[in-house]
Amino acid sequence: MNIFQARCQTASKMSLYTAQGLTASPDPDHDELQRLMRLIEWPEAPNGIDFMSSTSPKTTYYEFLHPQETYQVGDQITVLIFALDHYGRPKTYGGDYFQAKLHSLKLKAGVTGAVTDHRNGSYSATFLLLWPGDAEVYIALVHSSEAISILRKKRRSRPDKIHYHGYFSHNGSSAMVECNVLPPGPDVCTYRDSRQSNEEWFCTRPEGFPCSAYREHSAGDRSPILNANEQLFLHSKSAKGNKCTAHAATTLSLFGSQFSPAATCPSRDLVGHRSDDFLNSYKIERTSPDLQHGRVWQSRVCRNRLFPTPSNVTSCLKGKVIYMLGDSTLRQWWEYLVNFVPCE
Repeated sequence: MNIFQARCQTASKMSLYTAQGLTASPDPDHDELQRLMRLIEWPEAPNGIDFMSSTSPKTTYYEFLHPQETYQVGDQITVLIFALDHYGRPKTYGGDYFQAKLHSLKLKAGVTGAVTDHRNGSYSATFLLLWPGDAEVYIALVHSSEAISILRKKRRSRPDKIHYHGYFSHNGSSAMVECNVLPPGPDVCTYRDSRQSNEEWFCTRPEGFPCSAYREHSAGDRSPILNANEQLFLHSKSAKGNKCTAHAATTLSLFGSQFSPAATCPSRDLVGHRSDDFLNSYKIERTSPDLQHGRVWQSRVCRNRLFPTPSNVTSCLKGKVIYMLGDSTLRQWWEYLVNFVPCE
């Protein structure tokens, strides 16, 4: 029995974590909430762990499970990841955030790996092989479990970590002050979003200006909320963003026919359908990731269309009304769309 098998046996005996305070309910909405909470649950690191005892990308290593000389397109491979601290000691708990991908710089192809946390310092990443030729496994530590615990605490305790600029105008004079969701000082103007959330927000009151002189606001800066010790976990070069060490060659040779996105969908009723024959023939999970090949994203659960020119976009969207609701990621989509398609 190797270390990984021993750790996995230990992990299999652990009870499944459920979010505190959530219990079984006949209400389907409540059950759905439970399921979503379990999906976003992330294990907590123990308190009081010093930086040198946190996960290090320089000592953490990975290796192939059942390596082969060659592979076929459609095969699935598993990589075992063993987390170690800065002293080189094995970690005994999970919660690290690893990025796993299989890619080819030559082909400009890539696919993400599904990482499983075994809650004992070991992880496994699975990849589906989707193109013939060479491919390389890449594993990197994005954040240690200890760094994630710091981020979680700051998210809960410091909603004011990003502040905004508020602009006031009164009797020919103007002023710019700090605004935030928490009072930025003792003398503030209080405002309320009465049309939607009813949430309060605050601006420092400019001297000689009434609160009614507020006109608008813009994005400001990040407030310094980390102490020197916390910065070690989040900002030091030895703590994150580094590729982990491979204990074997990471380049694979793949043979077979390239994955064809058209094979995954029927020719009619394209939305929401999959080709079960294709998925079953390669034993492909329905939730397996999509493929980036030749700088083109290819969905593997439905047939996606390409829009390389503005005219392609306008032809598709002509006569349609588009509603875009979301966060800053969606805002980037919107900005790309309005920049890519010229206004008439």
